[in-house]
Amino acid sequence: MFVFAGVEVLTAVVIASVIPPAWSLPHLLLEVIALGTYVGLGLVWRTTPHELRDDALVIRTGVLGDLVVPLTAVATVRPEPRTSAGFGTRFVDDSTIACSVTSDTNVTITLESAHGFTLKKGGTRQVKHIRLNAEDPRRAAREISAQGSGRACDSGAA
Repeated sequence: MFVFAGVEVLTAVVIASVIPPAWSLPHLLLEVIALGTYVGLGLVWRTTPHELRDDALVIRTGVLGDLVVPLTAVATVRPEPRTSAGFGTRFVDDSTIACSVTSDTNVTITLESAHGFTLKKGGTRQVKHIRLNAEDPRRAAREISAQGSGRACDSGAA
């Protein structure tokens, strides 16, 4: 996205040298709007990775919402490829929540007991399973397990 902004600046300079002086101000305003749009889209589409803190796992799905999972509540973590309808942070069924930018997830976290979560879109439910997407599901499962309850991860399906 930022490459397009750079091309826009170069194009603006060329066009500014060709257009009549009466059109300079409107052209400048349009270029500022275009650059603002490119930079804004670039920032909105930026993906922030999940964050494993000392006491919690922050699962991020870009502008679609975040979910904070206390590590003390984690029972097991396993790599498990699944597909759930929709995208973002959403309830899949009565006991499962999925957090992904697409419909695919590849890590499943099982909690010790049902934990209440409130979504950005609204709605609160008691959830026992959390599905998320990670670039390296096995590594993510190992790190979350090691940081969480200290138990080894359930190797499960990969």
